[in-house]
Amino acid sequence: MPRTRRTAKKRRRLALEVWELAFARDELRCTSNLPDGANPFQVLDLGYPQDSNATARREIWDRARDTVLPVWLRERPGTRPSLWWQFDAPEPALVSIAALMAADAQADHLEQHGLLTNAERDALDAP
Repeated sequence: MPRTRRTAKKRRRLALEVWELAFARDELRCTSNLPDGANPFQVLDLGYPQDSNATARREIWDRARDTVLPVWLRERPGTRPSLWWQFDAPEPALVSIAALMAADAQADHLEQHGLLTNAERDALDAP
């Protein structure tokens, strides 16, 4: 009697590790302040925007976006985390690395493309 073959389903992790959340918040730029459980080699590898690790960065961002972005917009209006620029910016090719270093340049770019929220505009206009 023929057997039905079952294929293993790829399980998607939903919970974020502490270090993944820190990575999505741009808090891990060096390995000297890694949270518990973070593999320094994995963090260093993710920090380099190469095609070989883009899938891992996108997976982290997809799981972290809804947690990170609202807090980021409130605390740093007119800017976005680096993973947002990599994966959510509508025209990432127009954004240079140098422009991302200055908050004013980010705010100008976001305004030009209609990506600033009203709350961000109010916060940027406040004295």
